[in-house]
Amino acid sequence: MRFLARSKWFAYFYSVALSAEPSLILHNFFVGPTPTPSYIRANKDYLDTLPFDGLTVYVATADLKVNVTAYVYRPMPMSYSLMSSVLAPIEDLQMRSLKQNFALMFAGPGISMFDDSAWGARLENLRSFARAIRSAGLQGIFFDNENYEDWAHYGGKGCSMAYTLKACQQQARLRGFEIMRALVSGFPDIIVLSFYGPWVSDSTFYERQTTYNNVAQANELSGPFFVGMVEGAMGSPAKVVDGGEFYLSRTKQDFLDRYRYQKFAIASDTGVPDDRRSRAAGPKGFIPAELRSKWYSFVSVGAGLYDIGQADATGRDLPITPDILRKTITNALTTVDQFAWFYPESMTFLEPPGTSGFSANSVWIRAIREGKLAAADGQ
Repeated sequence: MRFLARSKWFAYFYSVALSAEPSLILHNFFVGPTPTPSYIRANKDYLDTLPFDGLTVYVATADLKVNVTAYVYRPMPMSYSLMSSVLAPIEDLQMRSLKQNFALMFAGPGISMFDDSAWGARLENLRSFARAIRSAGLQGIFFDNENYEDWAHYGGKGCSMAYTLKACQQQARLRGFEIMRALVSGFPDIIVLSFYGPWVSDSTFYERQTTYNNVAQANELSGPFFVGMVEGAMGSPAKVVDGGEFYLSRTKQDFLDRYRYQKFAIASDTGVPDDRRSRAAGPKGFIPAELRSKWYSFVSVGAGLYDIGQADATGRDLPITPDILRKTITNALTTVDQFAWFYPESMTFLEPPGTSGFSANSVWIRAIREGKLAAADGQ
């Protein structure tokens, strides 16, 4: 990428950003067992042998009838005592390896950014949720903020065209601020990793990164919401992470390019046109001008990994094999501020090899372990 040259300036900030020990988090629930608190407690010994630093906890009862992960962000009351009871099995759980664990939370259905009552209910839930996960010993929240239920599209349920795009993005930013402040009030040093960062709403990113399908015009509110979360964490020890759910990165250069954009170039006004498109920077950018010059200092950059081969927007095939995954993990862990995370959909690592037809075999487990070791060795 040409936005940031390989300069002493970039090298300095990059070395500072990467000073934290990188961690690999397992986000695994699509097939096989669901990592509920009760499942994690019952299978603690095996889970602690896995080559991960933590996992996402699906906060629900074993039968999924009480599902905090799926419903806490919805505008319906959910009590602190209920959340605590679901998390109780892991509250005093001591893990040898899996020490950086996070509560999974899904974005709820699209509701108007101007509906104070509905957003007020969300705020109350999240204050309690933050207290509950802190008491349970978790590090924070993995926020699956993908636009599943039309919450982040201008002209959709999130904000109608009765308002201007600018008004909707400003209101989304306010809601993100309020949400983060609610979380911080219950958990002052909470870490919130959002799968999609503000780039998902940034047309400039997709115009410069043509290997990705441009979805900015269907996600105009997600980026401003993320910006509000960043602002809501300011002045506290809380951390907001751009999770980097790209899934197309393979090489070290791929990850470096993503990192540079997420950390620096997204907030640069250079070459950004003045038009009606949703843009992070430039004359009408949703990142406020006063924040752009210091964006890098408030946002932690992560990277998401996937176990199923992809094709990019140009038709290039990007398969995944154990050997490719090993190298990809190494490249990811050496180009994040702190967190890389692995989301498998075709297999599960939550049960021993051979347990079921979905169980990851020892070859995949070894590939992950070796990828982590290579990253630790600086390869």
